[in-house]
Amino acid sequence: MYFPIGWPKYFSSKDVHCGELKSLKYNRDRSLLAVVSDHSVCIWNNRPRVLVVAYRRSYDALKDVGRNVSVAWKPDSTALAVTTSEGKIVFLELQRSNGVQLYVPRFSSYSRRHSSLSSQAAVPALKLVEIAIIPISGGVTSVAPRRDELFVSTGSGLLQRVNWDGLLEGDMTMSIHSIPFTNDLENARAIPLKTEGVSFRAMEYSPLLGGFAVVLADGRGGFLSAETANFECSDIIGLWARDLSSATCVTINHRYRLIAFGCTNGESLVYGFDDLTGGLQLSHRLVLSSKDYPDTIQATGGIQCLSWTPDGCAIAVAWSWACHGGLAVWSVFGSLLMCTLGGDYGTSQEAVLHNPLHIKSMGWGQKATTWQWCLQRRKVALQVTLCNFSL
Repeated sequence: MYFPIGWPKYFSSKDVHCGELKSLKYNRDRSLLAVVSDHSVCIWNNRPRVLVVAYRRSYDALKDVGRNVSVAWKPDSTALAVTTSEGKIVFLELQRSNGVQLYVPRFSSYSRRHSSLSSQAAVPALKLVEIAIIPISGGVTSVAPRRDELFVSTGSGLLQRVNWDGLLEGDMTMSIHSIPFTNDLENARAIPLKTEGVSFRAMEYSPLLGGFAVVLADGRGGFLSAETANFECSDIIGLWARDLSSATCVTINHRYRLIAFGCTNGESLVYGFDDLTGGLQLSHRLVLSSKDYPDTIQATGGIQCLSWTPDGCAIAVAWSWACHGGLAVWSVFGSLLMCTLGGDYGTSQEAVLHNPLHIKSMGWGQKATTWQWCLQRRKVALQVTLCNFSL
């Protein structure tokens, strides 16, 4: 069971003005946290919490490239891809200084005898270097890294692939409406999408499942897979998530092979794979009880974002920051562990504007002991320490 300990902690750098935060993203091992604002990209070390490097664009660059929107890590944590409001992708290389430590804490005599403790706490010196800026025709609707490629969904209905050095693989570009979708892999016939120009609102890749969980712009959701390791265009096939028509976001549980979709009605639908047909089958719903939350459940709005814990045993759900906001934590199979909708934050306008639960983006730290939020109006990120209590 997860429950918060103490009060939330805000962290920001006094020397770096980051502006309004847009998104945050951990790298694969959750040792580094990328926080994106309108004009800056800040890399934080996870333990200890230290700002390592900040990359800020000039005012002229903002007019040409646009403001930052989202960020994606290269799987080996050597590069970042930042999408902008002007439909461009900025590629940043993360360079490490060999043998140079930015921060080395002091330890007791006991800790000095255990060099592993010292090496874990040392903070490496990093540098962000811009290596490429590429324009995307139609703008960027979502991105998902896969191995040495970045899959990009465009507003013009194309699925493109870009190398991490900024080179577009033109021969691997395909129209999303040409991807055949089916309800299962056994009997149903795969039919391409009829709507031209349809795009993916959200997209996430799972190396264990071997495919992408996607949310279409019209609210439908599904899973893309291919028989070939290179994901050839002719081999891609989609599986529909049945009875899903109002999805807003998606996240994958690699451990239990589950896909969670957030919906506009405030519910989250969790799908699993049918062993017989290979199709997506509804496992359970994450829904608040009107008996326990009679007044606030109607004001939550749609799901803003979802995030599974690193061990896959719980999922955090944040409701739209444009409405009442709030968040909750459910167990992997649907037991409500924590919910903030019953909290009292005051009736004044100030309390509503600075409600710390108006969340844009979030992610779990190492071992699910910390939980990071990107706030709507504050110019800092927020961290909550959680305790995982198992019987």
